[in-house]
Amino acid sequence: MRELTVEALCRTSRLGSEMVVSYDVDDTITNIITALIALQARANPVTVGTIDATIGAYTRQLNVSKQSILKTLLTLRDTAGGYLEVDNDYKLQWTATVGEDTGQQIRYKKNLTGITREVDYSKMVNRLYAYGSGAVVLAADYIDDLGSIARYGRYTGFLTNTDIDDADTLTEWATLKLAESKDPVVSYKINTADFSTLDTRIDWSFEKLQLGSVINIIDEELGAGFDFNIGAPAINRASTYPDSVTYLNFGGYAGYAGKIRSVDIWANTNMTGCKVGTFRYTDSGKYVCRDYNTIGNVTSGSAQTFTVNIEVGFADRIGIYFATGDIEADTAGFGGLLIKNGDAFDLPEWTLDDFYGGDAASCYGSCVGAGIDVDIRVVKIEHKDMLNPSDMIIDFTNKLPDITDTLLGI
Repeated sequence: MRELTVEALCRTSRLGSEMVVSYDVDDTITNIITALIALQARANPVTVGTIDATIGAYTRQLNVSKQSILKTLLTLRDTAGGYLEVDNDYKLQWTATVGEDTGQQIRYKKNLTGITREVDYSKMVNRLYAYGSGAVVLAADYIDDLGSIARYGRYTGFLTNTDIDDADTLTEWATLKLAESKDPVVSYKINTADFSTLDTRIDWSFEKLQLGSVINIIDEELGAGFDFNIGAPAINRASTYPDSVTYLNFGGYAGYAGKIRSVDIWANTNMTGCKVGTFRYTDSGKYVCRDYNTIGNVTSGSAQTFTVNIEVGFADRIGIYFATGDIEADTAGFGGLLIKNGDAFDLPEWTLDDFYGGDAASCYGSCVGAGIDVDIRVVKIEHKDMLNPSDMIIDFTNKLPDITDTLLGI
């Protein structure tokens, strides 16, 4: 039997054999790239293609010696984000994202044949200590993502980048790394049919799936009709909280999308002007009300049940506001309370005024599931049966790995 060994290198790897002897600069990323690419000594060098305008305008201080152009570019990339590649014409491209968002759907009973979901907190960091070369450190020792801490609790991490010898650049790099790690990795594994491989007499090109594409996954039956709860049980507790504040129970978030059909509230003294609703955490690190009902008066002394119709999304928190009165509460041993002074139900996106760790308020919703409907990126495509190319397994995640790192295995 003959054995054949094949070594495959991506075009970007050409820059791994080109050396930067010494380079010290404080300039825009576009100008730095132009200067680095000009240092190539080999024939048929890589040239500069399109650099994302926002990224290219960033100013960075860089001081490197005796390392490859590729390593220098990746160090630069780590401070600014985006994706590097060398295309078929050997042009260096730097984009802010990869893939497309064309409105594609994977829908149960259309092309979705199976789905599993996994949440991984093992690499999550929302308080980051970062260190550069020598004595270069962050001004405040660490940086926090307060919204993530309020949502998940505190996850601490430490990173060092000895290629950075400037405090401002270290801060930019650390901020980018924090943004990448502040949420858990949510992954879906999908069994689906690839319509783009079907009857060639029909143009299925819209349905073609590619790495980095944003796909809308819809399964109306996953969790549909399934009963679940949100918030903290409405019981007689050890303490109370006063009126004129919006309280969000951090613990007991929604495990599915659906509807809240009834709400239980235990008031310590009679409440008036009560509102109950759901709040979602936004991409900008703030909160906003998804939906709410006005309850009105709540009699004290026991759990009161109200019929409602409130939309709830996955990971939403239940919130309550009342103009007068007090609510039963605990100040230790529970998931915590997110605090916004005043009535936050009709506000645009808002930031927390406080977070009471371990607290809970007696506000509890009974829900019915309505399935899954999420936008998420393709990170892996695997054909289950090569004789049937339309039968596929696709991995999706909210964390898209860097393509350059994946190709080079670094």
